[in-house]
Amino acid sequence: MAALTHVLQIIVQLIVFALALPATAFPIVYALFFRWWKYDAGRTVMAATTALALLVDLSIVMRLVRPIPIVEAAVSVFVLLAVLAASTYKLSVLLRKLTIQGCEREENAKR
Repeated sequence: MAALTHVLQIIVQLIVFALALPATAFPIVYALFFRWWKYDAGRTVMAATTALALLVDLSIVMRLVRPIPIVEAAVSVFVLLAVLAASTYKLSVLLRKLTIQGCEREENAKR
């Protein structure tokens, strides 16, 4: 059982390392070549992908550096708050869009 656990841990590490490149590259390329700040959808994509990149990249740093527990906890809190903020923003944009669409449908139905 311990051998299987070890193999699974290695597989997880490989997946995290493989995920780091596209997860980190996307927000960088998106920031450089698109006007993401102009629209809710662009800001949502940027926030979500940046939070994912932070999560993946800092998990790799934590695996390699093995910081003292207080630093690890502080970084974890920061990253999880970034993910929470991005997810909350994504949900608010979605709900706002649904509300606007609902109002537009009601207006069109009155005509």
